[in-house]
Amino acid sequence: MIKSNESVYREAPVFERLIRSLKEECRVDMEDLKTMEKVINLAEHFSGRFLTDTSFTNLKYFLVLSLYRMRLKKYAEQDSKKNSKYEMAGYILKQLSDFAGIEVMEEEIKFLGRILNEMRYIKKTTSNQEIVKMQVITRTFIEHVSIDIDLNLQGDYIFYENLINHLESMFSSAIQDNTVNSVVTEVLERYPKIQEAVQNNVSVLEEYIGRKLNEVEISYIVVHICAAMERNKNSTERYSVILVCNGGIGTSQLLLARLKKYFNFDVADIIPAHDLKNADINEADVILSTVALDTDMEYIQVDPLLNDEDCINVGKKLSRLKGSHKAISRPKVKEKPEAVHMKRIKEILAADTPPEQMVFQIEEVVNEFCHKEVSMPLLAMLPSEAVRLNVSCESWQEAVRQSAQYLLRNGCIEERYISSMIENVEKNGPYILVAPGFALPHEALNAGAKKVGMSLIRLAEPVVFGKPEFDPVEWVCCLSAINKETHLKAMFHLVNLFHNQKFRDEIRDAGSGEEVYNAIKRYEYEMR
Repeated sequence: MIKSNESVYREAPVFERLIRSLKEECRVDMEDLKTMEKVINLAEHFSGRFLTDTSFTNLKYFLVLSLYRMRLKKYAEQDSKKNSKYEMAGYILKQLSDFAGIEVMEEEIKFLGRILNEMRYIKKTTSNQEIVKMQVITRTFIEHVSIDIDLNLQGDYIFYENLINHLESMFSSAIQDNTVNSVVTEVLERYPKIQEAVQNNVSVLEEYIGRKLNEVEISYIVVHICAAMERNKNSTERYSVILVCNGGIGTSQLLLARLKKYFNFDVADIIPAHDLKNADINEADVILSTVALDTDMEYIQVDPLLNDEDCINVGKKLSRLKGSHKAISRPKVKEKPEAVHMKRIKEILAADTPPEQMVFQIEEVVNEFCHKEVSMPLLAMLPSEAVRLNVSCESWQEAVRQSAQYLLRNGCIEERYISSMIENVEKNGPYILVAPGFALPHEALNAGAKKVGMSLIRLAEPVVFGKPEFDPVEWVCCLSAINKETHLKAMFHLVNLFHNQKFRDEIRDAGSGEEVYNAIKRYEYEMR
């Protein structure tokens, strides 16, 4: 009925009554619907695919139906296959899982992917084809800004990922509105040094996009950096927080997931706005609310998706609290996700549960673990056999060719990918030099990459690429990317490793690829 072209369904009262009943049954109100709309919009920018207004509305109502169905533990069981919309579907359902506190099954992602395939789209951003180049340029921009503000933001993966997503969205079309909101204006006034650092280094981004960035675009980049600073400033202490959400469990779960990602928060309570007067606010350091409150108590109003302006406001509040907040014991060692999920599986096996139910519960835990991390770890992308030492090359072009041989032999790239990488550097300059003595050649997603992978070589004699601050180059790592994110965390960690002088000194003396692999393993673990 939702997808039907027959106007009777849209105009007849029966359709509106059906949707109203579903919203009541699903306990989804207007605030939650708006949050769902934001999730769809985030997914559009994530995938570079933008729905028509009609398809956007259809998808929103389809998700309302899906939410209702999954809350009843009725899951899709179709024998669907992965299609080109699989990643977009996975992104949406991961957000929906945080939003509603439900488990998302693999078949649900495939099913939604099929639904998305039937939707209509108005455009697809071209930036996705050169996403790796933008990721490298963004890393260089962060490095330059970090030097100017004397604060190392290069190790903050969350900031890196957020800024990439923001820039991708911004570069797809220039911002037309030449005004900024009051919060952004306040940020600019409070952090003049950050604004100056961005303006001094924005040419790195402008060279990539091929145009000047306007004041509004620069302002929002400043906000992203300031939000990262506030999050990092408060990363070593834990705080107790009360969440006030009028939208029910959905909005609160989504906000809770965001908070745990960005801050060291322990949630003392989650309450509706009307019950705030009965809450024991003395148990918390901070009150966060998704709605305006009729109270004299101090609180911070935030978006359920916790945007950068929210992070700055929360960070300001936490800075004022330092030294006076409630002491919360902090665990010395954080268990790895695989250990936590293995424990849960052991508990399920030890329980007196019927076999059918036991299998279902274990599947839920496994699915949760598998969908928790989209990016591949560095060690999985760069095995010891992909590392070659003392490779003789007379030019940077030959170094790029040699770095790609492992990927070519293993079917990760086509031959044309190699010549495209060389042409890329000849056309755009040696931007692929991203750390002292280290180059990261790559090409666009449509230039012959077939599987994700990395291949690292150490040159017998260093060669010059043409970037004085990082020349001569001793190490070259060829990257094969098939989408915008599978390789991202691995690339982020590898570049950070080569910025570590101690790491470079150690692998310079390595006698085998296995030794380099073990050094990466040890240093990457320390960075987590």
